[in-house]
Amino acid sequence: MNQGKSQAAITVSAEAASTTLIERTEAAGEANGPARGARGGTARPKQAGKRQSKTGSGPRDAKPPKAKAQADGAAASKAESDTAPTAAAAPSKLDQLVTLLRTPGGATLPELQSATGWQVHSVRGAMAGALRKKGYSIVSEKPEGELRRYRIAVTS
Repeated sequence: MNQGKSQAAITVSAEAASTTLIERTEAAGEANGPARGARGGTARPKQAGKRQSKTGSGPRDAKPPKAKAQADGAAASKAESDTAPTAAAAPSKLDQLVTLLRTPGGATLPELQSATGWQVHSVRGAMAGALRKKGYSIVSEKPEGELRRYRIAVTS
């Protein structure tokens, strides 16, 4: 009786040895359900070169120590730049819109577009969103046979 069991064990192990690892993996996957890719799930590949240390002192956290000579030189150059005259900051695109909309006749969309370089939907969005949020009241007028004009309403 013991001989029959040992022969069966030898036969099974011989069959297992003849199958490749891929065949066994595929057989196990079919037995346990479809593979992950068949369900539509996606596995993200690991990003190379990004290792996180356990201590949290990675390249993002590390700052080189400043030399005292560098700090003194930086303070001297900062003092020089404070006394030097600086150019006035260029007006933002919203400031340009406000300037055009404050003119007595207001401005058309093509005028606002050329001043900012924005597309029509961006100009409308800036008027409806950012300028109204800042407290401006935008008035739209459509004279007969002309383009629609926008302006900032004067409150008295």
